Amino acid sequence: MKFGNETDTGLKIFNVASAVPEAAGKWGERVVLHHYDNDAIVTYSQLHTLSNRAGNALRAVGVEMENRVAILLDDCPEYAYIIIGALKIGAVPAPLNTLLSEKDYAFFMADSRAKVLFVGTSYFEKIKGVIDTLPYLKQVVVLNGKGKVVDKRAKIVDWETFIQASDDALEIESTFSDDMAYFVYTSGSTGRPRAIVHSHKNMFLGASQFKRLRGVKEGDIQFHVPKLYWNVGINSLISTFYNGSSMVLLSGRPEPLTILNIIGKYRPTQLTAPPTMLARMIEAGKEAPHLTDLSSIRYIFSTGEVLAPALFQGFREVFKISPYYCFGAQELNASAIAWRHGEDVPLDKAGSIGRSSAPGVEVKIVDESGKEVPPGVPGELLVKTDSQLLYYWHQPDETANKFFKGWYRSGDSMMRDQDGYYWYLGRLDDMVKVGGRPIFPGEIETTIARHPAVLENAVVPVQSDLGLTKIKAFVVLRDGYKPSTDLASEIQNHVKEKLAPYKRPHQVEFVKDLPRTATGKIQRFRLRELAVGVKEVK
Repeated sequence: MKFGNETDTGLKIFNVASAVPEAAGKWGERVVLHHYDNDAIVTYSQLHTLSNRAGNALRAVGVEMENRVAILLDDCPEYAYIIIGALKIGAVPAPLNTLLSEKDYAFFMADSRAKVLFVGTSYFEKIKGVIDTLPYLKQVVVLNGKGKVVDKRAKIVDWETFIQASDDALEIESTFSDDMAYFVYTSGSTGRPRAIVHSHKNMFLGASQFKRLRGVKEGDIQFHVPKLYWNVGINSLISTFYNGSSMVLLSGRPEPLTILNIIGKYRPTQLTAPPTMLARMIEAGKEAPHLTDLSSIRYIFSTGEVLAPALFQGFREVFKISPYYCFGAQELNASAIAWRHGEDVPLDKAGSIGRSSAPGVEVKIVDESGKEVPPGVPGELLVKTDSQLLYYWHQPDETANKFFKGWYRSGDSMMRDQDGYYWYLGRLDDMVKVGGRPIFPGEIETTIARHPAVLENAVVPVQSDLGLTKIKAFVVLRDGYKPSTDLASEIQNHVKEKLAPYKRPHQVEFVKDLPRTATGKIQRFRLRELAVGVKEVK
């Protein structure tokens, strides 16, 4: 990619949204967005025009280059108009997770200093109480109200009023390729949430991975279970203007039967879904076998948590297609390690992340001194890619701590086996010592997941009555298996034989499901609380 013309300063002019008018000129009346909930479509030309109007409306209320524009909406076509319109004028869209609390949104708005907030009527109650406490907020635009006035304060308007007087033509801002373009907030699972800042160049490179890694091409239809406030959603949207594909938007909750109905209706060629959703799709597919035809899909991309071997096999049995487990980070705006489309997944390697770094990405596993470790030895995964974050907003020390000689420190423990396959072992800060030996819960979880009775599991450290650290496994069983002391012992011995005696969990508890956050991550602190006072299985 050539990032425009180089200026006298050596900086290159490039706006990632410059591809939108080019796509409109090339593909015009072809569909770029399919909205499932309203059974609506949007063409390239329509999206170009309506994003121009959104950009002009933002300029009219005083939004300038690098001003933040917060978005608290369910996925819908207007979401795309806002993101693209903001990018066109050099503003910075900041999509917010819709599953959080008023306290979280108050922090996001104050931290980002967003000048405009777009909010759906279903989320307005969570934000209305803090609007007057935000001195930088100039306009609140409420969507999906169908003309209903939700608040009479002067700075609050509905979408139709906001956009009605805007012109269809807009001059795209000549941003530099390394100008900030996009905020994405972390979940805050390891501390207070951080705003990851990505540039226009980063956004292009993240979008280009859809072609380079997944093989997305002109005419493809993408459907992603993660919402537009995740990188995969934004990158997918941007990618459509470069590769001529389209994407399906789902406003509602991504229930498994809904997902299967979407696949049946639109016949997408690309699907992204976390392992938890794949597990729910298996159960839905068993209840509705007429919805199990996924033959249109070439690539199923699964990330966010470990894709357990039993889940991999169960999904392949029901749907006759292999899901691919990939590893990335929002900070990288890309996948770092991934199975390639069409790659055969040996059953004994199911649960690994494959053996290839993604196109344009370098990876290595190092010890505490930064020295690369040999195969079979755990260490921290370091990643280098041109799409990695510019910095964390308002957190210079955290930004500095995340880099080591130009490499991004993932904070994740990985191991590359003798055959070259990468295995995720867990977060480095999850590492515990038992009997003086380091143990990574993720390694034990991966091994337990290979037991035929196990659907999913989580491993946490617990304290014995004498204050010693012990390892406990919480296990969700597959259909057809019942909890028993014998099965618990069998799982313990399975770990002992596959790993080492000292890595055998001291306790096994069977549960119906695992507690999760709003973003789908396992709440390990809840499991540690649950473990208090429970006797170990002999």
